[in-house]
Amino acid sequence: MRKLQYPSFALRLLEAVAGRMVDAERQLEALAFKAVMPRLADLLRREARDGVVEGLSHQDLGDRLGVYRETVTEALNELKAAGLLEIGRRRIRVLDEARLRAIADT
Repeated sequence: MRKLQYPSFALRLLEAVAGRMVDAERQLEALAFKAVMPRLADLLRREARDGVVEGLSHQDLGDRLGVYRETVTEALNELKAAGLLEIGRRRIRVLDEARLRAIADT
């Protein structure tokens, strides 16, 4: 029986793989059981850094959600009209994180 040379590395690697598996399972569950608006709200919450999502186009968001760009644009416009978001070119600012969380949890 061989000893592990780097047990802490092996443990960190297993933790990273397990974390990715949990994320993938969560995404598959959302894709199967949630409507577009809660999935988009959840994605925006996860991607926001200091309340800002940068670098993702409507097409990128659609690709991540498995929907058409037009569907994402309609959903973003609804969230903007409700006062939850401010939308710019490849930049989305979350104005009301609590309400966005409530939508994501439905």
